[in-house]
Amino acid sequence: MRNEKQKRLEFSSVILAIIIAITGFTYYLVQAQDKTLFAKKQLELRNLATLTFNYSLSEGSTPKNPSRRNSWCEVDAYYGKKRCLGELERDGYITALPISPDENPYYYKYERGVIYVGTPIPNGYILKSVDSCIGNNNEVWWCYKIR
Repeated sequence: MRNEKQKRLEFSSVILAIIIAITGFTYYLVQAQDKTLFAKKQLELRNLATLTFNYSLSEGSTPKNPSRRNSWCEVDAYYGKKRCLGELERDGYITALPISPDENPYYYKYERGVIYVGTPIPNGYILKSVDSCIGNNNEVWWCYKIR
């Protein structure tokens, strides 16, 4: 017959195994949620880049950047009385401009014949150089570029 000490040790081992399993499962869920969020952001940025390109083809010019020439403007933010990419909504290319689901907003700029839409990347994401660009404060951002 097992003594009381062995029973407590077995019980503690089972509890520890359960805690480790729950911790691992929780970590997996958080990672999956982060990847889903970033995939949503990529899809919204791709759509925004396509709409901006379609606008430039139809209207004969790219949407104006109300912040400064060759700088980034935050999508849907006002700069004086003008809104960044507001033309897309005003002219019927989109019903509402997308708003980032996290604390890193979407940005737009047009520079030297290239349309850029991008967002700062969350910590821990590794990008291929083709998907990256330099954002505000020389940060590496995830971007769509259309020539």
